Amino acid sequence: MKHFTQVLIIFFSLNLLAQQKPGVCMGSEGHKHSNGGGFVANTARADASVMVDAGASVCGEAKVLGNAKILQQAQVSERAIVSGNAVIAGHAKIYGHARVYDDAMVDAIAQVFGEAKVYGSAKVSGNSKVYQQAEVSEQAQVSSSAKVRGQSKVKGQARISLNYEVSGNDVVAGTTRKMFRKRNN
Repeated sequence: MKHFTQVLIIFFSLNLLAQQKPGVCMGSEGHKHSNGGGFVANTARADASVMVDAGASVCGEAKVLGNAKILQQAQVSERAIVSGNAVIAGHAKIYGHARVYDDAMVDAIAQVFGEAKVYGSAKVSGNSKVYQQAEVSEQAQVSSSAKVRGQSKVKGQARISLNYEVSGNDVVAGTTRKMFRKRNN
């Protein structure tokens, strides 16, 4: 009986370890997503219709809905929501209460966090950061090491890149191209 009990303990321990992916989602319990094989924490939600690539993860209480795709090593975590036809790729991270939706794309090592929103056909790439209550929408693009923060908005066909920072209540719209502006921080 003692041997049988030890075998059961080992079996259940291995089963528990199989549900965890070390280093992903801080060791949270989870499972492989049925469409792509990526890791989904048991506390998160990833609809069957979405794609969660094998190296990607959905953590915390994050939600991935609709036809969204989480590709390569991208991560959606905390209470972030990715929906519609949005694509998160590369090593991009979406977290906090951020939302990425419609046909928006976030890739490379870009980050969207806080209460920021990226939507429409907007694209955030490179080492860019969109955070606080900032919004990037329509066909706008934020790339390189640009930052969009505060309650600022980048929209239309605006292009923000290199070291440019949009902050406060700034609105960059239309076909504006901004590339160099020294950061204060």
